Amino acid sequence: LTAIRRAKKADVGVLSSDIELVEQSSGILSVVPSRDALEAARRVVDALHELATRGSRPSSPFYFTDPNAVAASTVRRIAELFTSVHHSARFIDGLILGEPPVFVSASDVEPQTVSPTTATSGVEQRWSMGTGPSPHFREVGAASGLKMCYTTMFKGYIAVAARGLTTAERLGLLYVLKDELQLRLPDHLRLAESGVTVTSPKPYRWVFEMQQIARTHAEEGGFAMGLFQGAAGVFRDIAEDSVLGKEKIGNRVRGTMMEDFAAILARDLEHKTTYCQVSPGNDEDDS
Repeated sequence: LTAIRRAKKADVGVLSSDIELVEQSSGILSVVPSRDALEAARRVVDALHELATRGSRPSSPFYFTDPNAVAASTVRRIAELFTSVHHSARFIDGLILGEPPVFVSASDVEPQTVSPTTATSGVEQRWSMGTGPSPHFREVGAASGLKMCYTTMFKGYIAVAARGLTTAERLGLLYVLKDELQLRLPDHLRLAESGVTVTSPKPYRWVFEMQQIARTHAEEGGFAMGLFQGAAGVFRDIAEDSVLGKEKIGNRVRGTMMEDFAAILARDLEHKTTYCQVSPGNDEDDS
């Protein structure tokens, strides 16, 4: 209901069913929380099947583009769904890196904007999502793989920063840490400040995303999954054990400053009890 209200407020049309959506579209750009990407694709494929049983088809070819933050293996599963409707639909593996286009300056000659990078893979020919640079790769999974590697460097660092800042706050050392970062690693401090302050409304989305990154590095890179399973745990802590996880985009109250974020998360995690049990026979004093 909230999504419907937001759509109507933004003057975005609301349709009654997936079938109606497919009938009235020449393609779909699926932008959903990562955990919902597979289900969103299934719904579209089911709608295409239903139209086929009625003897109706959407405009051909119908393009389904998935730029969601999922592992290469997950996007290959999504692509596999569309093989059953290959007569009427084409699947495109895509990515969007960066924020929505932002107007930065204007002149009498030409307005300027900063646009996200987009990329696609898995289609017969180059196909652009229409904003900014748009490289194309042949194999399904390449665009999603690039997204996972980029997010490793971005949101992965946010998870690390959230831990470091919050633990420093618990130790009473946050301002000392901040001063040292400003002196020795100013770029890291800037990224930490900008990263953690945008986290609060989004951690529930980023839990699954970190799990998908862990899968990507395991399946494509040969690494253990523990590092980004741990990052998923950081965002789960924020989403489930802190009031920060109750923040809403467009109505921010808490965690808008790095110090505020660390103080609130430190306080909330202090109330979270962790049990550590030493198994019999494994106590170091017995050795």
